[in-house]
Amino acid sequence: MIVKEVMKKYLSKILFVWTGFFLVALQMYIFALSPQRAEKKRLNGELAKLTAKYEQAQDSVSEANRSRLHKQIAVLKNDANTFVAEGENASNLTFDISRLSEQLKLSSLVIKTKGEQAVQNYDHISESQISINFTSSFNQFFLLLNALERHQPVVFIDTFSINKPRQEQAGNDVTMGLDVFVTKLPETPKKDTSKNKS
Repeated sequence: MIVKEVMKKYLSKILFVWTGFFLVALQMYIFALSPQRAEKKRLNGELAKLTAKYEQAQDSVSEANRSRLHKQIAVLKNDANTFVAEGENASNLTFDISRLSEQLKLSSLVIKTKGEQAVQNYDHISESQISINFTSSFNQFFLLLNALERHQPVVFIDTFSINKPRQEQAGNDVTMGLDVFVTKLPETPKKDTSKNKS
């Protein structure tokens, strides 16, 4: 019996010591190893991003890849030119509309530019608004609408209205609001004309 009691005491002490070690190990994992594991995961993610950038930089050095990138840039510029008019070519748009109206024999054409507005999140692009009024038949209006939709750079038709004429005249009164995206010309710095006299 004494042996059993001694064994029980001994086993309870061993169990108590092992439970203490287990609790210390658990606390060490929670407070020391777990944050380090999260930090290691974050650092591995950053390393993967930097490795991808490095490999991309290494790829761009090769001549074949460089020519491929130049071709992609040319395609992207061409696509951009489809939707955005160059600053100096934007003024030609009113002439294009006038030419189209002459071809379609529209009457009483009035073109007004309303100015440019900044486009949100784009520093080098602005939106030019144009209002046109004319008198035409429905077929002439449809042909003009079709021509404007196929125009390059793209002309966005914001609004249009067709009203019956108030007087006896051939055709309907049409008002159209057009939007065109235009690249902003770089501003030239102004020269300082004041002279410092010392």
